Amino acid sequence: MFGLLGKRVFVVIVVGVLVFLGINYVPIYFNAWQFYDASRQVVRFAGMGQQTVDDVRDEILDLAEEWAVPVHEDDVKVQVTVTREGPVFTVQIYYEVPVDLRVTQDLRTFDWEFTGETFAE
Repeated sequence: MFGLLGKRVFVVIVVGVLVFLGINYVPIYFNAWQFYDASRQVVRFAGMGQQTVDDVRDEILDLAEEWAVPVHEDDVKVQVTVTREGPVFTVQIYYEVPVDLRVTQDLRTFDWEFTGETFAE
């Protein structure tokens, strides 16, 4: 095959498969990481701005749209719980991203929980 030996053909095939997988998975994980970091910052600073539960949910949904992450309103659960140290925001985000590998379908799931202080009582 084009003057390549068997070992070289194998290496070319392996490199091709790795490039194909990288093209399909890297954007998903990059966007998920950016969304994770931005959501964590929203929760961390939600108490300083004295945001409500709806404000935090809306801001996270805006971030999901910005980073092209398939998060819907049902996927984001925001609540304020009162602990011994004081009121705390708890945000749970769960979403799935389908990956089309032409031969099969893969489903990547992301399940995060953030907590942050709130100073409003």
